[in-house]
Amino acid sequence: MIQLFVCDLPHIKYKYTAENILFMTALTQITDSVWGYYVEEIIGHISIIKLKEGLLFIDSSFNPKISAKVRAKAEEIVGLPANYHVITHHHFDHAFGSQVFSDCEIISSKATSELLKKRDFTIWGKNTLEMLEKEQPDFKLVSPAILFENEYRIQDDNLTICIKQLDGHTLGSSIIHVPEEKIVVTGDLMCSVPIVLPFYGDSSGDIYQWIKALEEIALLSPEIIIPGHGEITNIKRIEEQKKHVMKCINWMEEFIENKGTLNELESIDDYPQVEKVPDMESFVKISKERLYYEIKRKKEIEI
Repeated sequence: MIQLFVCDLPHIKYKYTAENILFMTALTQITDSVWGYYVEEIIGHISIIKLKEGLLFIDSSFNPKISAKVRAKAEEIVGLPANYHVITHHHFDHAFGSQVFSDCEIISSKATSELLKKRDFTIWGKNTLEMLEKEQPDFKLVSPAILFENEYRIQDDNLTICIKQLDGHTLGSSIIHVPEEKIVVTGDLMCSVPIVLPFYGDSSGDIYQWIKALEEIALLSPEIIIPGHGEITNIKRIEEQKKHVMKCINWMEEFIENKGTLNELESIDDYPQVEKVPDMESFVKISKERLYYEIKRKKEIEI
């Protein structure tokens, strides 16, 4: 059963029933200019920003059918067409619905675009891609037309949209900051409960850079954070996630210093987790293995 998320932030203006969200007929208005679509943590957020002449959509879920319904509903509610689409990173649950925005200006970091072209996906991304190509004959991965390195800005009448590449979760991972609304959309650089943290299974990721990325987000002093997955949250969550990432790093550094092996890693169950979520064992396993190799490689370089 799909649960309606609960948020104690005063900026949440409207709430809808779980049934409405299930059938994708409702969006949540978060601020005067920002709407969001969210069902459950595995689908993630699609965020919409209202500009003077049109809408800017951030991420697109894993399926064009979902993003098509979200786009149609947003255009109906706000009364403006989609003009921009931003892809925060190349993972399937954020980028595979992007073809719905082929008539818009599609924006991503250069690194994200290159990873999409290479089809450098996790096992879940590869499986989802195979399913979509089989079930939807017209499915395609889009190539963003506007590529940037470091930062890209859109200046509207009353809003500044600052898209900034921070890396960490993946190479190319980017955030969207709207300073006038004191809001940041983080992609998977941040996740909120309920979900296992962090996912460090992507071969392009850098967990040490992830720490720096969280610190940069904190410097923006946002009042509202729309994470990649989980409930809308606030700046307190940044420090919580940073502490958790550091706990994972410290745990793995100690494990390697004690001559722990990859085979032994599989049988140890005290690896730090925020919360154990059913059916996410492979998620944790891939994260642990990737972290093991990354820290081991770092230590070998230091030697």
